[in-house]
Amino acid sequence: MKIAPLSADAIKNEMNRYQDIFHFHILETVDSTNDEAKKIAARQKAEGCVILAECQTRGKGRQGRSFYSPRGTGIYMSLILDPSREQSRPALITTAAAVAVSEAIEEVTGRRTGIKWVNDVFADGKKVCGILTEGAFDGQSERLKYAVLGIGINVCPPETGFPDELSDIANYVCDTGDMQTRNRLIGKILENFWGYYKNLPEKAFYQAYKERSILMGKTVKLLTEKGEGQGTVLDIDPEFALIVRDEQGRIRRLSSGEVRVKLPANG
Repeated sequence: MKIAPLSADAIKNEMNRYQDIFHFHILETVDSTNDEAKKIAARQKAEGCVILAECQTRGKGRQGRSFYSPRGTGIYMSLILDPSREQSRPALITTAAAVAVSEAIEEVTGRRTGIKWVNDVFADGKKVCGILTEGAFDGQSERLKYAVLGIGINVCPPETGFPDELSDIANYVCDTGDMQTRNRLIGKILENFWGYYKNLPEKAFYQAYKERSILMGKTVKLLTEKGEGQGTVLDIDPEFALIVRDEQGRIRRLSSGEVRVKLPANG
């Protein structure tokens, strides 16, 4: 089945609320939608601007990693935000987006999803979505001048399959879906996210985030600048820090900035 092209009208038709907030830049090919969004945000206030691409040549992930972005089978999207709220921290934007994506995938495709702390959405034990929030801070107030929320989703299987290095860890949302699956997902993601974002400090998505965690109760690798360790995940607190019991039995509170988490091979 031929997938329908990305369309601003088709996306807005899927939304019941907030249609007037968003305006779209739809590109055939771009290095990175996040980089394109940052160029726009640096020039002007552009909250609600959504950059979409059919293909990325240098899609960005966390920790300097890349995001595989083949033409026409995924969602490669960046949303410019102008968060004036005191508690509009990148971690809250990222976690709100993870819940918004997870809910949208389930609503549109019926596929059950889970969230791997802090920014990945999984289906059937493999990653289907990565989220990267980048921002520029005011040097005097230390508040965000703007934020760019990047979302990459493997919607349908790539024509040539995933590269060997991704075949065991990457998944896609649907085998075929309908022609408008990408546009439907984008509309629902934006609608869900904005519902959380407009009252971000209330963290209305916190419980849903915890309930969707695929780490709770699992023993995971903890990767820090000082090396690797191991811990059992006990909880995610209201600030979205991970609560773990380490190998020495100590209870530790870990933020995404100080540690990465890796699931065991059978996780």
